[in-house]
Amino acid sequence: MNKVNEISRRTLFYFLIFLPVAVLPFFSSPFELFKSAGAGLIISILGIYFFLKFGNEQVKFPNRFILCYFIFSLVTSIFSINFIDSFFSSYPRFIEGDVLNFSILIFLIILLNSFEKIDVLKIQFYSSIPVSVVAVIEVFFSQQRIHASFSQANFLGIFLAITILNIATNKNLINNKKYKIYFDAYLILVLFLLIKSASITSLLSLLGIFTYLLIKKELVINFKRTLSFFVIFLILFFISGNIFLPKIRDIYFQFKDRNQTTISDSFLIRLALWETTLKLATSEYKCFLLGYGSNTFITEFEKYRNTKLDNYSEYYLFYDKPHNYYLEILFSQGVLMFGLFIFLLYKSIKHKTEYSKYILLISIFIFFNWLDWYLKILLFSLISLNLDTEKYTKSKFLSYFFITLNILLGIYYSLILTSDFFYKINNFNTAAKLNPLNNFYFVKSNTLNNGFFYQQSNPLILVEGLKFYKGDDLTNYKKFLENKFPSNLPIKLHLNSN
Repeated sequence: MNKVNEISRRTLFYFLIFLPVAVLPFFSSPFELFKSAGAGLIISILGIYFFLKFGNEQVKFPNRFILCYFIFSLVTSIFSINFIDSFFSSYPRFIEGDVLNFSILIFLIILLNSFEKIDVLKIQFYSSIPVSVVAVIEVFFSQQRIHASFSQANFLGIFLAITILNIATNKNLINNKKYKIYFDAYLILVLFLLIKSASITSLLSLLGIFTYLLIKKELVINFKRTLSFFVIFLILFFISGNIFLPKIRDIYFQFKDRNQTTISDSFLIRLALWETTLKLATSEYKCFLLGYGSNTFITEFEKYRNTKLDNYSEYYLFYDKPHNYYLEILFSQGVLMFGLFIFLLYKSIKHKTEYSKYILLISIFIFFNWLDWYLKILLFSLISLNLDTEKYTKSKFLSYFFITLNILLGIYYSLILTSDFFYKINNFNTAAKLNPLNNFYFVKSNTLNNGFFYQQSNPLILVEGLKFYKGDDLTNYKKFLENKFPSNLPIKLHLNSN
């Protein structure tokens, strides 16, 4: 078992370090698809090795409530309005779904059994270094919000917020007199990058957790050091906050005079999304209990789209997330899963350890966002390490079950990655044969190059079995769009303009 442990430890160590910076430009969604499907493939390979080589010892599993969470997620998918999307995930975001939950569960089992004690925060600190290097390079080439190796600036922002909390509250780093100047310099750099990400939700989450720690008297403040960093932050904020400052200004005008916003009315958009999401989630008894199913928001929301969105800055978009992970769970998986998720957060935060404040930080952030792949792995790792584990005696059935599961997952992830490569090079027929299970794709058309409901030049619509409509076929398909999404203003504008 020692050799198995050593290989597992090394693999997991480097996996966790390089996962945040993992990007592969050969895919249509290089930040999200590769992180999830690529990471899932690596976990599958590691899982096969782990369950083949694991001895006759007891196997540690995550806490029973985490197991219940993943099991009940599968139950909600069975009752989903679209089982295929809920179980296999949807393309190309590829974040939610039972297939990915299986991979997270396998990852947690390997993590718990490979280390007697693991310092996830230390690994997160190491992983922030390559991310920061990428972010610094991006600053020199972009005048926009930076996102480094993440799909969105907000996810870079929360990653940097976790890093700041890690450095500022880690006693080993603070008390290390030999390298203190380097840690302080790095903290200033990360503060600068957080400002360049212009992630208001990440900054508010960070301020919220520091306030909480002060109230609970769990944070010892060195007044001079804190004041120095605050002054430096303000200087950086006013010098480099060319996007952050207008975004804060916009929040003020969203309540006073929305016509004076200059970048986005993102908070009003979120309120409109939340309003309709809550109505849909409570509209029917079955949907309230078990939800509509993971990855179904994009179609169900568009049928009853909030007309307030038609007057906001992003009226031309299809929304595939309610921008509130709690409401997303309530909508997708029902009130029972919602309650179980809240209970998991509460139980792990209440269990006072070094990890509790990071779980709380992420819990605040996802009130305005959702969990991307890295954040989901990190959150469930912290929760698992914070709670008691379950132990099961290893058996042939247990080994064969997980080996078979990992083989099937590995095959599926390989098909996803291969089909997406062919999609990227416009070989649609091959992509369709390799990946027939996902229904959402970007439609390619040479005849339509303008319109209001385009994302990155291509409209996102429901396409059965990855069929790509062109010319007359696409024109006929408009009738389906009108019937399927009667309230969607972007579609109406698009159809009326052709």
